[in-house]
Order: sequence, then C-alpha cells, then structure tokens
Amino acid sequence: MEKTKLRNILISLSLVIGIVIIGNVLYFGTDWFRPSSNGVNSDYSWDTDPQRLTFPESISNITLEIYYGEANGTTELYENINLTDHYTTIFDVLNLHCDIEYEISWWAHPTYFITGINGIIENDAEHHWWQYTVNGDYVSLGANAYSPSSNSLVRWYLT
Repeated sequence: MEKTKLRNILISLSLVIGIVIIGNVLYFGTDWFRPSSNGVNSDYSWDTDPQRLTFPESISNITLEIYYGEANGTTELYENINLTDHYTTIFDVLNLHCDIEYEISWWAHPTYFITGINGIIENDAEHHWWQYTVNGDYVSLGANAYSPSSNSLVRWYLT
C-alpha cells in the first residue's frame, strides 16, 4: 500500500512540474532568453532602445584611450570627443572611433560586451578580455549601460 501511495505522489508531482514548465513556455515563449547575438539581432536596435533615452542628452570633452596589451603593444588616443542625442554611453564613445565587435547578453536589459576592437579580438583560452575604466575606476557594467560624465577619461585594456 505504501509503495502505491508513494508512486501516486511522484506521478502527481511530475505532472504538476510538467504543467508549470509547459505553462511558462506558453506564457513567456521560448524567445525570452537569448544569450548573445554577436551584435546582430533583427528584433533589437540601440537606436530604438528606450534605455538609451535614460542617458544624458550630451557629454563633451571625452578622452578615449585604447591599450592593445601584448597583442601589438600600441596605444591609441582620441581626444575632445563630444556626443549628443542620448548616444552618450561607453559603447557610443568607442563605436564612434573604432571598428568594434561585441556580444549582446539578454537579461533584464540588453548588455553589450566588447569582444574586439580594431581587429584585436579577446581570447578566452589565454584569459585576455577587453575591460574599461572611467577616470581610473573599473566599471562592471556592459558598455551600453554606463555613461561617463563630461571631461572623463575612458580607457580600454586588453587584459
């Protein structure tokens, strides 16, 4: 009798879990999580993202420095960068002057992770990634999630 009761409980529990999973798929769909799109997604555009409009309308006198590390040992410097129309994030500063590659992670908001700058690509196997600082402080946000204030120094490093 106990085995039958336990079996019935397990079957009932399995059915409830299955119904919850199916209900979530039907309600949320299967497209609610897109781990990355490598900067390409037909459903999404930074130009129309309402999050972009939460950033300052303009910033001025930004300095952008890119250190390529051991990849080629060079540093590039761009000065007196002025940005307008809410295109004022770290991503926008970099995108204005460089050929960039990036991945978009989809969580609460799309988050841009820079994977390459001017042909120098990060290398996970060798633990080399692109990171940035603003006025000497590391920022642990995606490039599109942070807007520097005017007169800031933005440095990108290949670690």
